[in-house]
Amino acid sequence: MQMGNANPWFSMWKKPRTTIRSIVQVNPRYGVVYLATAYALQNLFYFANVYSVGHRLGFFAVLIPMLVLAPIVGMAWLYYSGWVFYITGRWLGGIAPAVHLRAVVAWSNVPTILTVAMWCIFLLTRAESVFLFPMTGPTLVFVNLIILILGVWTFVLFLQSLREVQGFSLGRALANLLLAGTVSGAIIFLAAMAVGMMIGLFL
Repeated sequence: MQMGNANPWFSMWKKPRTTIRSIVQVNPRYGVVYLATAYALQNLFYFANVYSVGHRLGFFAVLIPMLVLAPIVGMAWLYYSGWVFYITGRWLGGIAPAVHLRAVVAWSNVPTILTVAMWCIFLLTRAESVFLFPMTGPTLVFVNLIILILGVWTFVLFLQSLREVQGFSLGRALANLLLAGTVSGAIIFLAAMAVGMMIGLFL
């Protein structure tokens, strides 16, 4: 999809507010499945590595389920995040519908594409250790540096996109982010307690 002379996959990096405005006006669902899948996939790669699942399972026994689960996990994360930002944004006077906020969450994660590309390189060059922790030496330094840089830029893209669709100042966008994090943390905590209580009843 072209936004005038700009391609959103490139312009989002430099002009997040202009790009997200065009996306939500033309088609707020454009690209969100791919971006949500990429976000989930990078996290699945990360956790598979941190927990060294390669010690217990073979390469394809790890990779194939990850590829199957990534779209499901990604869309579940996207809808949940969009809902939390919609509810908390309304408390602060935000104007964006949930579908626009899902676009913000998805498109602010454009840098995730590079992270997934990095993991794909490791799959091709270090298949025997990609699902084992830790990756040592220069590889570990390189991975951490890339993740840090892309994480900071994702944060910047998210805040700028959020303030654009919600009609917020930078300060109110930060407040929306903090409030959403607090509410989400409380929901996860209560859900974990409920699951723990249910398990306790059957043990």
